Amino acid sequence: MMFLVVSLHVCELTPLSQGHSALFLYAATIPAVDGFVSISGWYGIRFAWRKFFRLWGLMVFYMALSTGAVVLAKLLDPAFPVGIPRPFGYGGWWFAVTYLALMMVAPIVNAGLETLAKTPRQLWIALGLLVAMECMTWGLLPLGIQAVSWDALSLENLVFVYVVARALSLLGCGEWLKRIGRWTFPLFTLLLVMAVPLRELAGTWLGQDQLWRFKLDPMVCDTVRSGLDFDAPPIWLTGLAGLGCFLALRLPYWVARVAGFIGPSMFGVYLIHTTKIAEFGYTKVAQWAIETFPNTPTIVLALLVSALVFCSALALDLIRRGGLALLRARFGR
Repeated sequence: MMFLVVSLHVCELTPLSQGHSALFLYAATIPAVDGFVSISGWYGIRFAWRKFFRLWGLMVFYMALSTGAVVLAKLLDPAFPVGIPRPFGYGGWWFAVTYLALMMVAPIVNAGLETLAKTPRQLWIALGLLVAMECMTWGLLPLGIQAVSWDALSLENLVFVYVVARALSLLGCGEWLKRIGRWTFPLFTLLLVMAVPLRELAGTWLGQDQLWRFKLDPMVCDTVRSGLDFDAPPIWLTGLAGLGCFLALRLPYWVARVAGFIGPSMFGVYLIHTTKIAEFGYTKVAQWAIETFPNTPTIVLALLVSALVFCSALALDLIRRGGLALLRARFGR
């Protein structure tokens, strides 16, 4: 379910999708989606039509809820510039199609990796070459795509994460991951919160063009700070972090879903866009910090915004869980 919020961002359901408010949350979905694909790779997914049709049904359900939220927001606040959305606008089903293709590619990938796994050294060499091509040539699968690009979660990138996760599974890295498991949850949470500051800091140390091939148009963020971009960390890094969090730590189901807070909160996160929470919360706080403290370092401002995103999404998720618990206690499942 964690990928549903991504679908809401790439189609015209999000009234603020053209502004910077949506970018903060959208950038945070990349670790969640990558973690989901990493889990799929670890367990070696197989094609099943029921998975696809279940995904389809969930999208219809949550898009209907989201459409209702937009209409409600418009009725409650006529001054808020919310237009009637197109529930099934362009790209609305892109992840369903991508995951369907991934399920069809998975048996081929699994067969090839299982053949190489008979000689672990060959598999290590193949895995190393794949990662080296990604990190050094940028030629095969682009990883430094900006957060708002569809290519950031393209089939090629998801297959790359899937292959890495599947290879680690076949190489028996589970025990090694378990040994460091107690650190994976705080590290993964820290990665989510620090995604924007890490990107800003890395760009300062290494140079924008050396580490990040694409920059967000400064005009998108002109109401916060000219030239400030909010790209996400590299996909391979967030994918491996998600793999460690969800597999090494062996968290209880509900804890794992809170760790991937974007996933179970797709409706709550969407409400951030359809109300004035986003406009008042994130951008206003950032503007206040700039006006009150003119010399505020960019990384401090980015950390503030990241913390707000994390706390609001997590709070909405906990509220949603509490509401579901009350409903189940009152009416049963």
